[in-house]
Amino acid sequence: MSCLSQFYPPGMQAHEPIKIAFDQIYRLDAQISAVLPGSAGVQTKASAVVIQDLHVNRKLYPPASYALGSLYWETDRTVWYLNAVVKAANTWIYVDGTDHGTLSNIPTDLGANDSNFQYEVTDYAHILKWNGSGWAFLGNDASNYFIDGTGTAPSPVGWHACDGSTVTYLKSDGTTGTTTVPNTNSTAAYVKSSGSYSNTITSANAPGLTGHTASNTTGISVSVGSTASTSGGDTAGAAGPASVTDPGHTHNVGTLAVDTTGEPAHVIYVRWFRI
Repeated sequence: MSCLSQFYPPGMQAHEPIKIAFDQIYRLDAQISAVLPGSAGVQTKASAVVIQDLHVNRKLYPPASYALGSLYWETDRTVWYLNAVVKAANTWIYVDGTDHGTLSNIPTDLGANDSNFQYEVTDYAHILKWNGSGWAFLGNDASNYFIDGTGTAPSPVGWHACDGSTVTYLKSDGTTGTTTVPNTNSTAAYVKSSGSYSNTITSANAPGLTGHTASNTTGISVSVGSTASTSGGDTAGAAGPASVTDPGHTHNVGTLAVDTTGEPAHVIYVRWFRI
């Protein structure tokens, strides 16, 4: 068993790189003991210890009073801190674990020593990572502010139907924004790519048609000539040249119409906006 894993609460798993690092810190001969406030041995620096307490109480355990490599498990935030040297001083630094809660409860007391701290925002279904000075989406988080088409919502939390509502979405810095989503629930629409987003559903337009059906008045004049032939010494003659003239006729104006009811083969999805 990993010497770190034995201190994880039931159901919790350490990230493998962290387990390897701690196994190197805590060799088999390391004397690790879990201590609580007021327990004997908390002042010793001879061996590393594991402390389990609330986040707010971590200040009751000054890192200078404990051996390097000691661990602090914040029972409410479910994260690990390691006693390490930072700028020539023993310091509690975040090393593993993920805090969970609604956006209203996101930690506001983090600093440089909390770098890589992870917070799962349960009411938006996102995980944010603290970079030492601010929040950003965790690398494998699906981000936000995009529309997907499925049969049902991809998950119960974190998605809003495209029904024309004004919705609140989570930004990568831990703040929120608002936008109005298109109402594809009521008005079906195809997606068109562009350089900027618009929630307006553009009405269908009939395609263009070239050519014309203009009126035309025309006439025709035909001249008919004659030829002579002989048969048995007799000469048969035809009538002389004649002309036939059409005084003109009119082609009436016609109309062509193209409607917007045609559709290519398609499949229907429900559109959802990622908040």
